[in-house]
Amino acid sequence: MCGDGINICIRSGCIEDIPDLEKIESECFDSSDYALKRRQFKNLLSRSGSTFLVALLNSVVVGYVCMVNYPKSARFYSIAVLKSARGMGIASTLFEKAEEDAHLHGKTRFFLEVKITNPAISLYTKSGYKVIKKIDNYYKDGSIACKMMKTINENI
Repeated sequence: MCGDGINICIRSGCIEDIPDLEKIESECFDSSDYALKRRQFKNLLSRSGSTFLVALLNSVVVGYVCMVNYPKSARFYSIAVLKSARGMGIASTLFEKAEEDAHLHGKTRFFLEVKITNPAISLYTKSGYKVIKKIDNYYKDGSIACKMMKTINENI
């Protein structure tokens, strides 16, 4: 995706991306309780049952999405974009590409959990997700999470 002199590339994540991913985590998640750690990134990047994509803006990693795959479904594990790269459609593109990848591997239901106060809920709703359940005390700070789901046609 290119335009206005901006070059955005989406590719599979790799172990070498970890320092950039840690930078994204520290900026996007203000509490170390929520930020993914180096060990978790290594596990998710090397896990055969996951989709891990990174977004590069002018060759710099500025965002990522991770989805864990199950037999017929997939669960969004995490998505984040640096503040300086927001408003360019990067999160939406990452989200769509992860769904496409999972669907190519036979997944027809997608799940995610999101803090009830997170503005990203609007992105998920626009993408066709519905709240199926609210979970009290889901986060360490006692916050409520919305469990959301999207089902897509197997023949798409």
